[in-house]
Amino acid sequence: EEATKHNPLQNDDLAVPRFLVDCINIIEQAHPQDSVYRQEPVKIKQPADLENALKQPLTPVFAVSLLKRFLKELPEQLIPTELNSAIFKIINDPNPDLNRFIEIRNLIQKFPKSNRDTMRLLFLHFHDIIHQSHTMSPTQTSSSKSSESSFIPVTIATLIKSKERTIKYLIQHATDIFERPQTSSTSRVSLIKNVSRSSLHSETIE
Repeated sequence: EEATKHNPLQNDDLAVPRFLVDCINIIEQAHPQDSVYRQEPVKIKQPADLENALKQPLTPVFAVSLLKRFLKELPEQLIPTELNSAIFKIINDPNPDLNRFIEIRNLIQKFPKSNRDTMRLLFLHFHDIIHQSHTMSPTQTSSSKSSESSFIPVTIATLIKSKERTIKYLIQHATDIFERPQTSSTSRVSLIKNVSRSSLHSETIE
């Protein structure tokens, strides 16, 4: 029951660390623009840095830092090398996008559940953040919007050791490739909550 209350995606059985869901909610609730990913990250290179940071309120900047650290320190690649190459090949095939979406969805089904769920959560998040940034900056031209948001795919591609073109495509078409999880409108993460150390372990939402 406690896990259900804590989980803002309570109708979806996501095999992802609980803190990752919290981080994404904090970012989207408090600072729904991609500029938050440009800000100087909280320094958590050493265990002591993380210990001190965890005593502070969970802010959007800290949430971004935790998210980046999580991706950088994954023991295995989020998108397995062989499947990464297969997705890249599909993206570069001269097929209509609709066909590409179907092929990519079929490939992603071959990923471990934890990889699939984490990808869905992250790529829909990045898609929403970039879209929200454009919505809140109506004076930008299409090209400048694209340029403004391009650093997120570059950053994520570097962190998860994937091809930038692949990440850009998955973010751009996230709503076509991934099913959006059912969310609870009443369950929101408090900006003043602290992240418990236990939530940083490989605990999953069940």
